[in-house]
Amino acid sequence: MVNMTLIDVLGSSAFRYLALPLMSAGAGVLLKCVTRNDQYAFFKKEDMAVGPQLMLTSALTFATVTTDRARSAVTMNNKISVALKSDQLDKEVVGNLQTSASAAVAQIMAAGWTLLLIVVILWGVTAFVKRSGWKTESELHTTYGIAIPLVIGVGMLMFVTAMVSA
Repeated sequence: MVNMTLIDVLGSSAFRYLALPLMSAGAGVLLKCVTRNDQYAFFKKEDMAVGPQLMLTSALTFATVTTDRARSAVTMNNKISVALKSDQLDKEVVGNLQTSASAAVAQIMAAGWTLLLIVVILWGVTAFVKRSGWKTESELHTTYGIAIPLVIGVGMLMFVTAMVSA
């Protein structure tokens, strides 16, 4: 019998890469439902169209993590400068800082291309929904307007979650 604590659950890969993106999609759907005027139905199938919002959330999350990494790289560079000016130069400490700074800079450089790819996919999906996702003037096509963008949005959130934890 396994005794899982909250930390075990929250720290698990299944929660991070599967449950969290699915819960984000569910929260987006619920938010659309509860903000609708009470005189209308609580749920419409169009409430499931949260894929583009998940993609935007992914882009903003990725950009935020990238700025945190950039701040960390600046801090490491400042520490390297201070260490190099010190009378008691510890080559091992400086070497470790330089290795960490180089890794952070490499992640930041790749992040620009990744963020561009995320934005292009978001733009492509929204253009696809605009052109092919509508069944009528007010009703989304279940597959092209809701399901495909939702799967792409959840997938992108999973991808970004994996990228920011690397």
